[in-house]
Amino acid sequence: MLTTPTREGPAANPRGDGPTLILNPPSDAEFARWAKRLALQKGMSPADLQALLRYRYPAAVVRRRELSGETGEVWYVYRDGHWVSAVRRPRRPSR
Repeated sequence: MLTTPTREGPAANPRGDGPTLILNPPSDAEFARWAKRLALQKGMSPADLQALLRYRYPAAVVRRRELSGETGEVWYVYRDGHWVSAVRRPRRPSR
């Protein structure tokens, strides 16, 4: 089974039973659980995962990471279709 996201964001896959998912935002535990469960289905592709996630998260985007020399599958999974900071910054007071 995949582990929960770390403070830095990635979800490790120590058993090799599916792709390693880098989930964003890492603080959304429900999104992480759902994405991980779906990704473990046999024959799942990034496009398949994206289509299934969009039933609950219409803006979801899944992209395969393609680094030269990298072994194993790593997918970026964005709930909102793009990277969202996990750190909440205080809003500036309006004038």
